[in-house]
Amino acid sequence: MNNTIPSEQVSTASVKPELQRDLSLNTLKTNEQQLREEIEALRRETQELTEKDEELKQDIEKIHEKITTAED
Repeated sequence: MNNTIPSEQVSTASVKPELQRDLSLNTLKTNEQQLREEIEALRRETQELTEKDEELKQDIEKIHEKITTAED
């Protein structure tokens, strides 16, 4: 197990205010970028699922048509 402390968790008493602010801003920017990437991945997944849903609906409609035709 790694026992090192991430730079974001460095004691605030040992960090100059300017550096502390820079670390906080860097952390926020990193988190924002990660969230943007996650949002984009979710959008792609949503699009893929929407397309798959449409394909399945079309397949179901074809099956219903075949059943209707077979009953006649």
